[in-house]
Amino acid sequence: MDEFLIKLSYRYVSKKCKLTWQEIIFAIQCNIFTPYSAVEHGVSLLLADEEYSGSLCELASLSEEESLLNNGSMVYPLVDDLIASEEKQRLDFIRSKWLYLTLLWVYENKDRYNDPLEIVDEVYADFDYPRSIEAFVTYMYSDESDIENKERTTNHLYEKWSMYLQNQSKIFDGTSGD
Repeated sequence: MDEFLIKLSYRYVSKKCKLTWQEIIFAIQCNIFTPYSAVEHGVSLLLADEEYSGSLCELASLSEEESLLNNGSMVYPLVDDLIASEEKQRLDFIRSKWLYLTLLWVYENKDRYNDPLEIVDEVYADFDYPRSIEAFVTYMYSDESDIENKERTTNHLYEKWSMYLQNQSKIFDGTSGD
């Protein structure tokens, strides 16, 4: 699986939506999350007093150093056990959720980048060119009337990006993909 450009923190994502183990393992495999994010998720579930298994307890007890050893080799079998208890999710749903979360983070932190729209272009490539965001990818923009006016074009791309995030938030905010 490809390594993605943007790295997100579990803390940030967990404030935006609920996650399943399938979504967490996808993020770890794509390097959006580190393996320690699975440990953080396990701890949050234990603290929430939810039902838990031996695998969850074992995962939540790992230190950050242990979780990162051998590229997360201690984390993967435990998360695989936890995934087995979940209803299977569609990969396209999981990818769409991470696309949304990544673009949301970039949008909320656009002041950190010289050209946030260039980051959108890179995210577009990282996620294998999803049609859902073509409207605000700079080199896909096709309104001939705005080509001469860079500021108007940029504003239009930001508006499209904002509309995408608003629409996706209705799907993903507070969801776990069930």
